[in-house]
Amino acid sequence: MSYNIYIAGSFSNEQEKKDIYSLIDKVRKIHPNAELFIPMEHFVEGGNEKDNEGNYIMSNQEWGRRVYEMDINALNQANEVIAIYRGRISGTGTAFEIGYAVAKGIPVTVYVPDEVDITSCMVMNGATIVISNKINEQK
Repeated sequence: MSYNIYIAGSFSNEQEKKDIYSLIDKVRKIHPNAELFIPMEHFVEGGNEKDNEGNYIMSNQEWGRRVYEMDINALNQANEVIAIYRGRISGTGTAFEIGYAVAKGIPVTVYVPDEVDITSCMVMNGATIVISNKINEQK
């Protein structure tokens, strides 16, 4: 049976993507045989297809439902969730993934970047492990 790790974190700009890939490199060194689910590397089949006029064929609602189902399925298979949490500016998807994992009893490790000053007591106390140089809190 494989060990599955869900990598959570926003990836809406280049810095966030860089941080995610840095985290992935670290996780792969610690868990070389683990299966990683990295949401930004998974796509909904047909989600980017356009018609001859340049309009998306799939509605945003349908695309969103399929992304949700794909991510929930991966979370349900995860033995662990590892997330980059950016405090109050963290993406709502990341906060949802952390909360979902906590509710399901899946261990959550939260990495808080150095530039983050304000976090959520819900995320910080729900996580199994918090790693932060600045906040200096590790459970």
